[in-house]
Formats: sequence, C-alpha cells, structure tokens
Amino acid sequence: MLGACTAGGILLGGLVARRVPLALARRVMLLCAWAGTLVMLGRATASLLA
Repeated sequence: MLGACTAGGILLGGLVARRVPLALARRVMLLCAWAGTLVMLGRATASLLA
C-alpha cells in the first residue's frame, strides 16, 4: 500500500509540477510541513499529559 501511494504521488506530482508555479509549490510544501509538525507536537503533549 505504501509503495502504491508513493508511486502515485510521484506520478501525480510530476504532472502537477508542470502547472503549479514554484513559489506556490514551496508555500504549500511549507504549510504541510508545519501542519504536520504542529499535529505531532500536539499529540506528544497530549500523551505526556494523559
């Protein structure tokens, strides 16, 4: 499953990369990275307090 999702992401990313401006792609990538970071910090904090 993980391999199929990775391959699909690579293929889809290759198609989208031709149409999305580089600056927008960077902003979205950073937004996703920060969102993931905040989720992990929240989960870690919640597990420490539980």
